[in-house]
Amino acid sequence: MASNPRQTDSAQAQFEELLKRSDFFHSAMTSQRNAIADLMTVFMKLLVESAVVDPAVLIAKLKLLEADTGHPSDDSTRRYLIAQIRENIQTT
Repeated sequence: MASNPRQTDSAQAQFEELLKRSDFFHSAMTSQRNAIADLMTVFMKLLVESAVVDPAVLIAKLKLLEADTGHPSDDSTRRYLIAQIRENIQTT
C-alpha cells in the first residue's frame, strides 16, 4: 500500500505543531540541553585548567559557533547551548 505524499506531509506538519505546543516535550528538551551544556562546561574548564586550551581561543570558537548555518533548528540548539555554557562558566 503506497502512502499519499500529501497525507504524509500533513501528518508531519500536525505532529510538528503538537510538539511545538507540548509543555512536556519543551521541558524534556530544555532539561536535555541543560545537561549537555553542564557536561560541556566541565570538559571545557578541565581543558583550560590543564592549559590544553587557551581561554581566548575557546571564547573565539564559541563565538564562531553562533553563526547562522541556514538550519534554524540546529542554530537555535547551538546558540542555547553556548548561552548555557557561558552562564555556567560565569557562575562557577
